[in-house]
Amino acid sequence: MENVLLTFTGFQDPYALGLIGEEEQPGPILSLLATKSFDRVVLFSTPRTEKNTSATLRSLRKLFPQLLVDVVNFPLEDPTDYLAILRGLRKQTQEITYADPLAALPEPSEGFSLEEFVASARKQLILRAMELARGNQSEAARLLGISPQAVHKFLRKSTTDFNQS
Repeated sequence: MENVLLTFTGFQDPYALGLIGEEEQPGPILSLLATKSFDRVVLFSTPRTEKNTSATLRSLRKLFPQLLVDVVNFPLEDPTDYLAILRGLRKQTQEITYADPLAALPEPSEGFSLEEFVASARKQLILRAMELARGNQSEAARLLGISPQAVHKFLRKSTTDFNQS
């Protein structure tokens, strides 16, 4: 299953001035991504945070070139209108779920590795197929259009890699 971060960009993103010495410190989104791995990030941009969203997007593409990042405009005028936030999130999550997956592809740039990106996508697809097949490797292989041996080999290698780390 894909690990997705849905987040609003705020006034502290991508960087904020620290309390001591007023040095620039990573904001909430960059701080979270430095500690937790995600396959995809969806930045919700409100009318008052458009500049922060653009700067955060640039920083994410520079710091995490393999990460899939989407920006969704969220026309929210009052950040304390929680009912409007929930309604908007419900609508946006449905659209995100059914969006064109090609639109979320990262921009190739310095530091980008096609091999790493393809390996990550392959891993996510195989794990998702295993989840849908309730652990049945033959069924997962059928869903993916590959041989059961390929699924078995991938899982065996993943287990070996995990045990060695």
